[in-house]
Amino acid sequence: VSDNGNPGTSKGICPDGWHLATEAEWQNLEIFLGMDASTVLTEGWRGDDEGGQIKATGTTHWLSPNTGATDAYGFSALPGGRRNVDGGFQDLGIEARFWTATEGNTANAWYRGLANASSLIGRNNVPKFTGRSVRCIKDQ
Repeated sequence: VSDNGNPGTSKGICPDGWHLATEAEWQNLEIFLGMDASTVLTEGWRGDDEGGQIKATGTTHWLSPNTGATDAYGFSALPGGRRNVDGGFQDLGIEARFWTATEGNTANAWYRGLANASSLIGRNNVPKFTGRSVRCIKDQ
């Protein structure tokens, strides 16, 4: 399901009054956390410590070393791992991967990633039939 950048038009994922964050909303968060505006448009692992600022601290959920985790703003991202194209699951405790509501094309959508051994934020465009976590935000 994609809203192609129109917050709140994706249905069935988030409760009423909430929506799946768009690519633009993730980019706004990354800029707020200190990422350069030109960097938010790049793919792969990027930034400096922005990912650490939104990861839950400690190693109760994240596997050690949970690099750079400060949870400075109460986002408390947890490492739910992912579902692969073959249907298998991996990276529980190692990575958090969150769908955005924005398609890259009809087959793919953008996501953001965090990792236990990094304080960067990943950005990639992957097949929609894979599995990622979701993070709902309150409608304004």
